[in-house]
Amino acid sequence: MKLNRKGYLTVEIILASTIAFAIAFFLIEITVKLVSKTDDVYHETVIAYDDAIIINNIKEKIKDYIIETDGLDLVNCESKGCNIWGNRIGGVTEERWLYYDSVSKEIRFSEGAEEGKDRVTLYSKKVDDSISEVEISSNINRNVKPSDRIVFFNIKLKNIFTDNAYEMVIPINLVRQEEEIATIYLYMSGKYGDMSTTISFDKKKSNGYDVDLYANYDQLFESSQNTTLMACYLDKEKKNVYNFNSLDTMRYQGYYLEITNGIPNTLYCEFYENY
Repeated sequence: MKLNRKGYLTVEIILASTIAFAIAFFLIEITVKLVSKTDDVYHETVIAYDDAIIINNIKEKIKDYIIETDGLDLVNCESKGCNIWGNRIGGVTEERWLYYDSVSKEIRFSEGAEEGKDRVTLYSKKVDDSISEVEISSNINRNVKPSDRIVFFNIKLKNIFTDNAYEMVIPINLVRQEEEIATIYLYMSGKYGDMSTTISFDKKKSNGYDVDLYANYDQLFESSQNTTLMACYLDKEKKNVYNFNSLDTMRYQGYYLEITNGIPNTLYCEFYENY
C-alpha cells in the first residue's frame, strides 16, 4: 500500500481549520470580554469621580442660597428636577432649579428667570455618556416647616453598560448655627519689641477664652515675672474706656489672660510690660 505524499488529506485540512477557528473564536471572545470589563471599570471610575464633584458644588450653591434668602420656603420636585424657593426677608426671591437637561446631558443648578427668558445656569456638570437615565427627588416635596431639620436631594443615575444604578445624596442642614463672635484686637509692647494680634472666639459655643501671652509671645517680653499693665477700649480711637476689672469680664495675672463670655463683641486692648 502506497501513501499519498503529495499533500494533506481533505480530512486533515478540515480538522486543522476547525481547530484553528475554535482557538481564534476563543481568543476573540476573551478579548471582547476583557475590553468590555475594562470599559465598565473606566465608566464606574468616571461616575464615582463626577458624583463627588457634583455633590460638593451643588451643596455649596444651595447653602449659599439659603443664607442669601434667610432659609428655605418650598421644595417642589418632579422626576427630572426640583424647584427650590427661598424665604427672603422683605419680598420674594428668584427660585432655583436643580434639574437634568437631557439634551446636553448635564445636571444643572440654575437661577429662576422671568417667563420667556432663559434660565441663568449657576452650575452645570455633564454626566458620563454611559448614563441613560437621571431622576432627581427630595425627601421634602412641600412647604418647609420649622420642624424640618434637614433636606436630602437625591440624584439617581442608570448605567446602560452595566445596568447598575447610582445614587447621589446631597444633604442640606436647615438648622441655623447661630454665632456670636467676640473679637479682641490686642496690641502688645515688651522690652524686645511690639506686635499686634487678634483673639477671636464664639461666645455661643464656649464659656470663655484663655491665653498665655508669655508662652505664645515670649520673644517680646523679658520675663514672665515682670509687672504688666493692660487697658481696653470700646473703640479704636480709645475714647471709651472699658473697665473690665469692675465688670469682672477679663482677668490677667502676670501674662495669663482669662476672658469670659461677658465681654463686648469688639474690644481694643493694650497689654504692655512695665519695665
